[in-house]
Amino acid sequence: MAQRLAQAGFHGDFLPFIDPYCMGPLTAAPDFERQRAEYIRQYLLSEIGDPRTTHDIQTETADKLVQLANPEYRRLVFWVEHDNYDQLMLIRLLAYLATLPDVADRQLEIIEVNHFPGNTRFIGLGQLPAEGLRSLWQHRRSVDSVTLEKASELWQGFCSLILPRCLPCSMLPG
Repeated sequence: MAQRLAQAGFHGDFLPFIDPYCMGPLTAAPDFERQRAEYIRQYLLSEIGDPRTTHDIQTETADKLVQLANPEYRRLVFWVEHDNYDQLMLIRLLAYLATLPDVADRQLEIIEVNHFPGNTRFIGLGQLPAEGLRSLWQHRRSVDSVTLEKASELWQGFCSLILPRCLPCSMLPG
């Protein structure tokens, strides 16, 4: 996506944050990042033959969070889609930003997309042409302190749920 945004004429640093929080355990445990990294390595990356270790994944996540927290970034614009994958990442990152002492001094914005005119089936931002991405800029919205507070509450709520790692379809309600 960073390349597509650059091709559309957007400038700056791009930080792709990719963690499928909609899959696997979420926890409020102190070793949350290690647990996530272990889950990703064991259940996702091993399936595609990716050789990264739990330590590699944990380090990559920590490095991205440090970059996100960098006080030199006075403006952050999140580009997200409507699906659980992006929404949980957004909630997690906004909750993280809410913990930073300088968050009130930053300009936080979201470009959130669930459809695009002319597309009968919107799949994601990556399917949009450069002019489509540029047109979304005018639809960004500010993130205020209430949104940060709600994101923190939601993230804490998700992390406090006690769910099995995998529930067979026959056991799902309905």
